Formats: sequence, structure tokens, C-alpha cells
Amino acid sequence: MRPDMRLLAKSEPHQDHYQRAVAQTLRTVPGGLPTVAQVTQILEYCAEEELPAAPLRPQMKFPEDDQLKQWSESRKQLRLQINQPLTTPTARDAARKQRNREANMSKRRIKLLIRQQMETTAKAMEATPCDHMRFQLLGQLKLKTRRPFALEDENGNITTNPDILLERLTVHYEAFFQPPSMQAVDPWGEYTGELAAPLTTAQVLKAFARLANCKSTGPDGSKGELFRYGGRAPAEAIANAVNTAVAHRQPIPDISQGDLIPVNKPTKPCRKEHTRPLTMINQVRKVVALTTLVRNEDAFNRYLPEGQHAYRRGRSAMGVTWSYAWLKAIASHYQRAIHVLGVDMSKAFDSLDRRKLLFILTNIPGITESDLRLIRLLLANTSLQ
Repeated sequence: MRPDMRLLAKSEPHQDHYQRAVAQTLRTVPGGLPTVAQVTQILEYCAEEELPAAPLRPQMKFPEDDQLKQWSESRKQLRLQINQPLTTPTARDAARKQRNREANMSKRRIKLLIRQQMETTAKAMEATPCDHMRFQLLGQLKLKTRRPFALEDENGNITTNPDILLERLTVHYEAFFQPPSMQAVDPWGEYTGELAAPLTTAQVLKAFARLANCKSTGPDGSKGELFRYGGRAPAEAIANAVNTAVAHRQPIPDISQGDLIPVNKPTKPCRKEHTRPLTMINQVRKVVALTTLVRNEDAFNRYLPEGQHAYRRGRSAMGVTWSYAWLKAIASHYQRAIHVLGVDMSKAFDSLDRRKLLFILTNIPGITESDLRLIRLLLANTSLQ
């Protein structure tokens, strides 16, 4: 059974029990220096031992609403009455009418609750000063529609056959992510020995705090909540494990693995060149990447221009939207034409030249040799499946 991650995120007593169990289990590792994979396994084991099983997903919307619960139970009883052989035709017709009446009332009730939920979200979005939080709330207001993944061939035929899709996409993305002109990155470079500025427990704890709840998992299936609420012990263990691996040039497989999930772009034809690649990575890679970002955030902010909204702390796509709205308001108020030059950045960062990226990072003031070694570890030997 899956442990209840929502309970771990909300309940401080369960967090305390979980953190004590993790710290105690980490101390039992032979040698006292667990690997990154062992830390992940211990977090999953302690969650299964200390947390109750997650409840089954409810079959109806708004399961906490008492009125909907009452109508749902009533429709169950009416359905049993309708299917009962001893029920008279008159009673069966009356039960059908009552069931349909309650079904329609449930639909109206659900519409009302959805409208109230959207109004509450909109008010929260207007009240929050944080662009990141506003962007997350905006996503809740969007209508989410799902459609099966499909591809169209040169003749216009659309297929959803998994075997055919796998063959076509494998060839496409192998050439996309690893073009012949791109050279591989050496994970160690010319550096040897221990890191001059090793990862610290405090830096890893900051990375833990930036992990979001209820997010998709990578190939190892570990949840972000396991790390976020794991406490100081796993942060110290991961910092020591990464520092040791870099010093002794030991690969960390969990950092280089990921799952590739292609999706169709909603307004584009169902062709492989118009798919959007979503990469599901392990939580350990997220932790190491976020820790590296925490260490170099000030250097990146000094290097990037003030008008840059991406890759800056406290900025998001909401800033871009606000900028366009501001320009529109100025043009309307002063009756002036403002010409905006847009550059199509689609997939611009999905297949970047990693050696060029390392060259740029080398010339950014404030990026140390230790940081470059960690970045090399993140860029080298990555594999998607």
C-alpha cells in the first residue's frame, strides 16, 4: 500500500515520527556513510513503516460535501430497489424518477461548488504578491481536458498504437537530444580530489524546502515529500554522499536517469516534430540541481539582466504576462503604437550544447570550481527511457 503523503505534508506529529525513524535508520548503515540510492531506499522504507496507507481515490467530485454524500447513498439504494425482482412496476418507475431527480440535483450542486472554488481561487490569486504562487493558482482555473497521445504520418494517417509510437519517437528524440555535432560532456573533467567548497547540510535543506508536493515521480518512484519532510539527517547524508562520489569519481546513476513522456501540443498537428517532451527525473537529481542553484543564485542574478523573468528567484511567466499587459495599457492610454519583437523559443533549452553551456558558466563571476564540477555531474551521461 502507498503511504499517505498528504498526511505527511499536513501533520506535524507524523513528520516528527518520520524524521526520527529516518535518522535512526541512517545511523544503522554499515560504515556510517550511505550512498544516495541507500538514502532514497531508507526514506521509502520509513514512510511505509511510519505512515498509514493512502486512502483510495474517491469516485465522485467533492467527496467532503455532505449533501452530495447523501444523494449518492440515496441513489445507491434506489438502484438496488430498481434491480430488485420483487419491486412492482409502479414502484420501479417512481424509483427511477427519484434517482434521475437526485442525479440532476447532484450535477447542479457540483457546478455550484466548482464555481465557488474558482471564485475562491481567483480571490487568492488577486491577493497574493508572489508571482510563483499566482502562476500556480492560475493553473487551477484552467479547464483540463485529456486526449490520447497520437501521431500522424506523412500520409495523414493517425495512430495510437504504442509499438509504432515508441519506434517513431525513439528515432526522433535520439536525433533531437544527441545530434551528431554535439560532443558528450566528461563528468569529471580535469578536476581531481575533494571539492574545495563541498555541499553542506544547510544548502541541501534549502533544496528540500523547494521541492513541491504532489508532483510526478521519476524512474525510482520516490516522492518529493519523502525528502522535503525528512529532516536534517537525510540532508546531511546526501551532502556527504555527493561530496564523496565527486571526490572519488564515482558515478551516481540516480542523478542521470529520467523518463521521457511526449505529449501533443494542443494547437499543433499530431506530428512528432510538434510534440512536447516532458522529462520525469528522480528526486535526488532535483535535490542536487536545486542545491547547485542555491549555491549560485546570487551569481546568476548578477549575470542575468534585470528584464529577465526566467531563471531568477521570485520571477515567473506571470512577469512576462504583466509586461505585455502594461505595454498594452500604455499604448491604449497614450494612443501610441508599440512594436513587440517576439522570438520563438520552442524547445530552445531541450537540446542545448552542454559544452557551450559549461564554457559560459566558466566565465560567470562567482561560479567556483566546485560548482562547475557539480554542474558537470548533472550534465554528463544522462539517459531517458
